[in-house]
Amino acid sequence: MSPRRTPTPAPEDLADPARARLPWFDAIWERLPTSARLVFLWAVSEDANPVDDPAGEALLIVHGLLVRRRGRGLEVGPDALGFADRIGRLDEAPVLERGTDDDLAVTAACVVRGSSLFELALRGLPGASASSGEGLAALARRPEWLERLRPLLGRLPGVTRALDVLARAGGLMPLPRFCEEVGAAAYPALDVLVTHLAVFEGLDEDLGLMVGLLPEHRRALASGEVAGRAPKPPRATRSKSAAEQPAPPPALATVPRPTEIEATGAPLLLDDLEALLHALAETKVRTSQRGELYVDDEAQVHAALGARPSRVGPIELRAGLALELAAGLGLVREVDPGGARGPRLLRPASDAGEFLDRPLRDRWRTVVEHLLAEERHDWLGGVLDALAARMGGWPVTRERTALAAAPLLALEPGRWVELRALLASHAGEQNPLYQLFVARQKERGVDLADWRPLLTTQLRYTIDEPDLRDPLAALDRAYARAFVGLLARLALVGGVELGDLPSPRAALAITPVGRHYLGLERRFPAIDLADDPPGKVVVQPNLEVLVLGRAPAARLRLAALATPRPGESGPARTFVLSRDRVIDLVAAGQRPDEVLHALVEAARGAEVPLNVARTVQDWARAVRRARVAYVPVLLTDDEETALTIRSLAGKDVLLSGHAVPVNPAKLSAFKRALRAKGVVLDEDEPPASGRRRGRR
Repeated sequence: MSPRRTPTPAPEDLADPARARLPWFDAIWERLPTSARLVFLWAVSEDANPVDDPAGEALLIVHGLLVRRRGRGLEVGPDALGFADRIGRLDEAPVLERGTDDDLAVTAACVVRGSSLFELALRGLPGASASSGEGLAALARRPEWLERLRPLLGRLPGVTRALDVLARAGGLMPLPRFCEEVGAAAYPALDVLVTHLAVFEGLDEDLGLMVGLLPEHRRALASGEVAGRAPKPPRATRSKSAAEQPAPPPALATVPRPTEIEATGAPLLLDDLEALLHALAETKVRTSQRGELYVDDEAQVHAALGARPSRVGPIELRAGLALELAAGLGLVREVDPGGARGPRLLRPASDAGEFLDRPLRDRWRTVVEHLLAEERHDWLGGVLDALAARMGGWPVTRERTALAAAPLLALEPGRWVELRALLASHAGEQNPLYQLFVARQKERGVDLADWRPLLTTQLRYTIDEPDLRDPLAALDRAYARAFVGLLARLALVGGVELGDLPSPRAALAITPVGRHYLGLERRFPAIDLADDPPGKVVVQPNLEVLVLGRAPAARLRLAALATPRPGESGPARTFVLSRDRVIDLVAAGQRPDEVLHALVEAARGAEVPLNVARTVQDWARAVRRARVAYVPVLLTDDEETALTIRSLAGKDVLLSGHAVPVNPAKLSAFKRALRAKGVVLDEDEPPASGRRRGRR
């Protein structure tokens, strides 16, 4: 393909009404600069050259075309796989470099929009004629192939108009301009024409989308060979009358409160957040340079959160949300365990204890308000938001996306309904995504009596659904899957109660917190649940500290001084004061009196025995410090030269009474051995001109 330039999109291009008529991924593509398109092309094509464009990568990630996978770099987003395949094949068959009609025919045969679109074109044909690209190219070169369109010309409005526009264009024309000239039915008509190998797509020098007629078909239309056999123009479509409007959803029956309730009371997310902070305080959880947890440490976090099993959401979802929330609220921080080398540790921040000490309602409100205040594309729950965004078109507003939660909007708090009945009452033309789709198309000037053909075209690029013979049923299945994801999100924040999972009689009831989360109530509701009674801390002379009842802040502070006894469960936990933890505090910069004060604060007013206080202070005072310094060393092969160097070095002689040379290869093991003896070893950065360290 010829060299490509990178233009700056003009403001009028961003507001082009023709682009607004394009399907979801085509609309995204036409708004991207060429530099971002090149990044995507590199991601989907084996032959494309790598492109280094962080801004372009960011744009593609925001729009869902690319995602960043841990350890694997950039990958095509799961919703954009079909579009990526289409763009990759368009680039593999660059029509702008083709010079003969045969080449264009081959291009048309190879660059259709997916194997599922061959079904109509190949129906009734001998298998041998369509078993290869050459067979399809031969079909595309035959002018009589256009007559197969006759039964289809009246099925959708705009097909005849599209053929006329493309014939007059003479060659390839930009896809947005094609949509502008044909009007509302441009894309359904184009889908039919591409499916039947009458029209092909390509990319221009800036990777913009182009469309054109095959030369044989263009000549046939220009000569009038098929004009006389064209059917009557399609009849004008009309909007549904009031009598034809979809019936209102059936009344939803209320069911008794289930006996087995999975999610109720205080939100699971608060428990997960507390368990996460305790795990970070009581164990060493390491983070990589990219801020990701090490695999073994991630398993420790999952185990801590799994102490309260739940079928509401997978442990990976719960752990990821808890980590994201803790970082967003400033409850965690990364610390350097000592020295310039090695991974960093993720530890609770100084405000974490104060947060855990707050009343239940305050913590609950803080979490919910933080989630609502975040500018997140998945504030409803991820998959449902993405579906609503694609079906609703461009641009997406929070209000439009919130309509996707329509089944929950009319429920009163405490009213239990069956999940299956709730989804059935919002199926078919009552599906919120279908209503979003119709509303968005009408905003674009499209007004049809039957939306199913256009919906089928749209669904090919928005959902992973193999059977699109019934587009409304396919959309219902996709919506049901996404709605269950929304319920999991709401359950984690205490927005719904769930019962009788996972049986077919699964039921739910929205809570006042859920109505606030969905924007139906302005104020955060009053919470009837009583806080757990405060726990009690007992410091024993044998250096054990007992925590009786719920005292999360005390547990958090004790973890800096003591190690929890493994294997314990229930309302009582035992911590053993640890010399190693005290050494860690002194290494972090605390003085002996500050270490003792930390113990008194963790005891929450409980008496600290005199022998315990003296022991902790003695441990802290016994810690000594040393420093690793990188200095030049002069080496010689004979004693006489060494004496000469020593006499000239004077006071700058390498060795003195308090300097000890150490083998750099054994430095890490030496540091561990010294710390066990109460010696904290600090390490300077080696000079830039010195030995270069290898990668960790």
